[in-house]
Parts: sequence; structure tokens; C-alpha cells
Amino acid sequence: MNVFTTDHPLVRQSEDKKPGLLAYFFRMLLVALIISPFLAIVFWVQGNSDITGISTGDYEPDPFWMDFLVAMVVSFFVVFLGTSLFMLVAVIFRELRRKS
Repeated sequence: MNVFTTDHPLVRQSEDKKPGLLAYFFRMLLVALIISPFLAIVFWVQGNSDITGISTGDYEPDPFWMDFLVAMVVSFFVVFLGTSLFMLVAVIFRELRRKS
């Protein structure tokens, strides 16, 4: 018996085990949490800059926590749409590959 071809129970990967729906949700949550600080900084800089050149008088920009909250919601929306689109394309290509 060859030592390098034996399957150790801790190393062996089962072929029938697929990640569940909860695993996909937690992956989306992780990606959204990674993206949201960058979006929060972009929203905060955009809100505090005078790029538009319009004088608003006594305008007070939103606090940073409000920008961070909006960034979290936007990042969840973007990640959910991106993941859904990716899964849809993967299913379509898998079916096309089976037919050919």
C-alpha cells in the first residue's frame, strides 16, 4: 500500500456534501461587512465635501454613524444582487454544459 494515496478521515473530502442556504447567507454577510466600511467612507466624504458648489447655508452633514448605516444597507443590497446573479449564471452554464 502506498502511503501517499491513503485517505485519512480528516483530509478526505466528501463529494456529496454541499453547502446549505445558511452558508451562502453567512458568506454574503461577510462580504457585505468587508465592503461596508469603504462605502461608509465614500458616503461620508461625499456628504462633507463641497463638490457640487451649491451654497446651502446652514447645512449640517449627516453624522458618520448614519453614513455607516446607509453603507451597510447598500452593501447588503449589492452583495445580495451580485450573489444571486452569480448563482443564476452558474446554473445556466451548468445546464448548457450538460446539454452539449
